[in-house]
Amino acid sequence: SPVLEYYFKAPWCLDRLRRGPIGAHIDSIAASLHERGYGKSTARPVLRIIAKFSVYSETVEIKDARQIRGPLVERFLKDLSRGGGFPEARRAMDHLLEHLRRCGLIPEPVKARRRERFGALLHRYEQYLEDVRGLPGTTREDYRRGGHRFLLWLRSEARLRDLRRLR
Repeated sequence: SPVLEYYFKAPWCLDRLRRGPIGAHIDSIAASLHERGYGKSTARPVLRIIAKFSVYSETVEIKDARQIRGPLVERFLKDLSRGGGFPEARRAMDHLLEHLRRCGLIPEPVKARRRERFGALLHRYEQYLEDVRGLPGTTREDYRRGGHRFLLWLRSEARLRDLRRLR
């Protein structure tokens, strides 16, 4: 049976989650969350927000998941924040966008990344965060920035030139 039924039991709820342009993908999104170790208490809010976004998408004439882009997600998050009470909304949208990109339904965002010190090391760190930890793009970017600041601090304040000496 689909993983979505692990998270939700009521038929009316399952029907609601499977509505709209994201509805066809909600089972595979639930499976992805399950593979990443999300329990019921953490996956349910994410899946509910994604279902809410699916309905929202229909109201702005989105018929297919391939039409979803970042600006629509940002508008949804802004509208949702006016009502308050959805702290997991950003995380849910990150999961959705990552999933749609992984499935080849939407393109990767075009982002000009300036050349930074420690680029190769930080790139390997970001690959680890994606491949091993399974973190969404915005979380990886936050961790990368934190790692960059840490490495700059090591060089300037701690005067550590060789990272192999780090203990």
